[in-house]
Amino acid sequence: MAHINTALLIIAFNRPDELRRVIDALSIHTFRKIYAFVDGPREGVDADPQKTGVCKDMLSEITFANEVVTHFRDKNLGCGMGPFTAITEAFRMDEELIILEDDCVPAAAFPEFCEELLSRYREDQRVCMISGSNFSGYCFQSTATLAGGPAGGGAGKKWCLIR
Repeated sequence: MAHINTALLIIAFNRPDELRRVIDALSIHTFRKIYAFVDGPREGVDADPQKTGVCKDMLSEITFANEVVTHFRDKNLGCGMGPFTAITEAFRMDEELIILEDDCVPAAAFPEFCEELLSRYREDQRVCMISGSNFSGYCFQSTATLAGGPAGGGAGKKWCLIR
């Protein structure tokens, strides 16, 4: 479909079936760069090493990006620190990102939507992120409903994990 210049961050853990759907949905595009993060297996959960291994293999085999940068953890950071670490690391390398977790299957036009809105609001300091999930339609709001979306500019430098 389109060449997507905005870097994509895929955050995964132990859900290879869900991740496969995300990868398949994205594979119609060509991305400049993909950051692939897989959290490590949990201690004492026998199925995790195999499942996280499958996720690592799938992300390592992506062919629809000019560059794939992998960050595979040996130890589990958890559902808070895992994504936080992935996003923080990716923002150290790129100013703008499209961020998807392994259960966020995007519509075909989603990456182009992200690029269009990042371009439109890049210089608007009131906009910190753009959500791909908004049940209120197109609107501006002060709280985030993130189920996949782009972020950039000042947003990447000013975010924190609230526990």
